[in-house]
Amino acid sequence: LGINLWLAGRIVQISQLLQRPWEDLPEALALPSNMSGLALLFLLGLLNDGPIRILSSSALAAILTAYALVGMGIIHAVTRSMSGRSTLLTLLYLIVIMLMPWPLILPAALGMIDSFYPLRRRKVALATTPNPED
Repeated sequence: LGINLWLAGRIVQISQLLQRPWEDLPEALALPSNMSGLALLFLLGLLNDGPIRILSSSALAAILTAYALVGMGIIHAVTRSMSGRSTLLTLLYLIVIMLMPWPLILPAALGMIDSFYPLRRRKVALATTPNPED
């Protein structure tokens, strides 16, 4: 779904029918901090039996997938200045594809941390801080 969203945005951008500027997805993708509380409620719902457990596990999987997408965006944003970025990202995606869903735990945790402590904004602030020696 993420690839389809990106591809659709690129097609509209190339056709020049995009009404607003194309956002940098790795920098702009974020979830509100109250989503973590919602994830905790659904996690507590797993303690029940029956339909409540099924609904809780489905909702929790959707929320954690959203956080994993945010975490992958963080990894993309943070590795932009690295020299071996393409190799690192290729290995990351191969590991995720081969061992699905366990490798997504780390990006999901990064996404949750980012909702409380913006990791990408800190990197941008450090990169744009003027050097006193200049």
